[in-house]
Amino acid sequence: MRATAGPDASPGTQPAPDASVYEYMDYAERNNPELEAIYQRWQNARHAIALARGFDDPIIGADVERENTKLDDYRNIEWMVRQRLPGFGKRAARESAAGLEAEAAGLQYLEAVRVLRAEVAAAYWNLWAAERAVDITVTNRDLIDQFEQTARAGYETGDGSQHDVLRAQIALDMIENDVETRLLDHDLARIKLNTLLNVAQDAERRTQPGPYIGGSHMALVSAHIAATTYCPKLLAHERMIRAEESRLRLARLEGIPDFEVRVEARQFQDGDGIDAIDTGLFVNIPWLWRGQRRAVIKQAQSGLESVEAAYEAAANTALFEVTSVHHHGDTAQRSIELYRDKIIPRAKAAVKAAMALYQTGGGFFIEFIDAQRMLLDAQLRYYEAVASRAGADAQLDRFITPVDADAFSSKRDPSTVRYTP
Repeated sequence: MRATAGPDASPGTQPAPDASVYEYMDYAERNNPELEAIYQRWQNARHAIALARGFDDPIIGADVERENTKLDDYRNIEWMVRQRLPGFGKRAARESAAGLEAEAAGLQYLEAVRVLRAEVAAAYWNLWAAERAVDITVTNRDLIDQFEQTARAGYETGDGSQHDVLRAQIALDMIENDVETRLLDHDLARIKLNTLLNVAQDAERRTQPGPYIGGSHMALVSAHIAATTYCPKLLAHERMIRAEESRLRLARLEGIPDFEVRVEARQFQDGDGIDAIDTGLFVNIPWLWRGQRRAVIKQAQSGLESVEAAYEAAANTALFEVTSVHHHGDTAQRSIELYRDKIIPRAKAAVKAAMALYQTGGGFFIEFIDAQRMLLDAQLRYYEAVASRAGADAQLDRFITPVDADAFSSKRDPSTVRYTP
């Protein structure tokens, strides 16, 4: 597998079970097979540049002239070398198109890198939220289990009601089911992360403390401007437009004749060496089949119009994705502040109040159960919002992080290229 610094670097050992999100992203970038396939397509496009700038192979031959049918009796041998040369500007146009296609493939690779790193980040923070969900659900299960035992003991001594016992048992059954669900969700989140890392699905994974959650994102207008400037997918489409422009230029240059240079050396049977040398310069006639030439130009024009339309569609999609991610991030941030600053403190206060009332005989057990479930639900939603905001940040970064597009120039050695999603 290829490493970040180039195809010859070592992929390294598997990350520790409690590695950071950035260590997981780096490892996935080096070891993900889908990313490796895209990287090799980029290298394939780079190799095509040499083919585009090259000449046709020369042709070498010999013509044996006889005056009879005897194979060992000949009059002379004509040795021949031929080389076809493309018309002026054709090689440059082909090389330009191939070089721009290689740059586009490199930028598509960078887009794939950024998508993968964003997916790893989202999977990591979903696992983080799943771990917290298991912890708080188990804690609540244990608390309700204690109250079920207390209610049952009170009922057996005549100090409690059967209603409280049944309510406690129902609540315990429900939260036991919630615990199983949270454990399955945790396993699924871990499998998702391991899949992106290209390691065994059952590999152990633990997350570190939660992400830093700042304020609001950059303004949406600014995010749109950054996306149209830095999004690797759009930069790749721009390169494809320029590549098709080079192809259109090449199609128009097909009206310029190609050349063929020929050198012939004649050697007679009784001669002592080369007795004569002939040279020739030949050209094709590209003006004869005008319909064919017009079709080549129209085909190239259609190709250009196709990639221009593809760029417009990709730009619209990218702007929508930025808007969507920006909206999800802002929604998650609003939920974080709401649950952290208002709902969770109030839910904790409600649990304490319900507990105090029940212990003094002024309240009902069901009120405590409802308050406890409300607190659990608020805590779960808070952790989900934190993971959602962290995932939205990672997704937004893949659109707005600056990129050195010249790093993917056909003249650069790919092993020197480092990517900063």
